[in-house]
Amino acid sequence: MVTQDIDICAAITEEEVAKLREALKDLHPKHRMNPNAQHSFLKYPTEIRGTNNIYLETDLGVLDILSQTQPAGSFEEIESRSFEIPLYGRKCRGHFNRRSHYS
Repeated sequence: MVTQDIDICAAITEEEVAKLREALKDLHPKHRMNPNAQHSFLKYPTEIRGTNNIYLETDLGVLDILSQTQPAGSFEEIESRSFEIPLYGRKCRGHFNRRSHYS
C-alpha cells in the first residue's frame, strides 16, 4: 500500500521512547490520532507500558512508530533477521522481508 508517511518498527520501551523523543525534539512531534488534543510526543504519554504504536505529525510530515508490522513481525523478530548497513555516515539496520523487498 502506498502511503504519504514513514513507518518505522521499534521497541516501544521507556528507554527507546526517550531516545526517539531526543531525536525528534526539533521536529515538534505531536500525536495525530486526536486532532483536537494535539499532545506533544515529548511529554505524552507519560506511561509507556502497554503502548503498541505511536502515530505522530512532525514538521517534516507523518511518522508512525509500530511495535510490529506484518508480514515482517515484531521488532524483536525483525531485529533478529537484520543486518548492518552504512547510511549517510551512520550505521543502520535493515532486512529483506519474505517478498524480497528491502525495509
